[in-house]
Amino acid sequence: MESILSRIDVRESSGDANESRAALPGELLPTLASALSDALGRADATQEVAVRAERRERKLGIFTRRFSTSFVAFVDAQNRLQLHFVDADRELPAGDDEQVPEPIAGRGSQAIKALPGPHIEALGPRSVAVDWRADAFRSPATRNEPGRRRTILMETAQPDALKVPVDDEAQTTDPERLRALAELEAGRRAGTISEAEYQRRRAELLQAPGT
Repeated sequence: MESILSRIDVRESSGDANESRAALPGELLPTLASALSDALGRADATQEVAVRAERRERKLGIFTRRFSTSFVAFVDAQNRLQLHFVDADRELPAGDDEQVPEPIAGRGSQAIKALPGPHIEALGPRSVAVDWRADAFRSPATRNEPGRRRTILMETAQPDALKVPVDDEAQTTDPERLRALAELEAGRRAGTISEAEYQRRRAELLQAPGT
């Protein structure tokens, strides 16, 4: 898990800057990887894991800067690990002592874009799907890996998964299925079902034989 998390990059747009960087700070990787592995191991197919973390930087022993990292993770119907980022090491406003809020997939104000990579597919501006059983994740990522940038302040398997073909939703014409998909989307927007449950039930509807 630490190898997977270390390979996820985002592009952050801030002012005139537009740079790619690691989504997760190096000093948090061991703790986050261990906690995420444990939580996913205890979750079932309908559950998602919400991760919240905070790190602090101290300058001259006086000023403290706070950074927030939060995301939602689950294993989807295609046996891929999906991560939906809300914050990716976002600096919190000075004087803001509030707790990092509970992450909700699809929400967030940080100007970031999740980037694709080897065995990592970008699903949207803040989300990736990882083929977690790929051999590449059996060893840790190296700091000098070509084409990657890392700023680390403190260093504190099986065959590839098969992708299940899913019919395109736009090509679905069965009225009952369309109605079920619409109700499912409404539940997702209202927050009555989790992102993991939405993904699982949507995949089942799209793969079900037409009537």
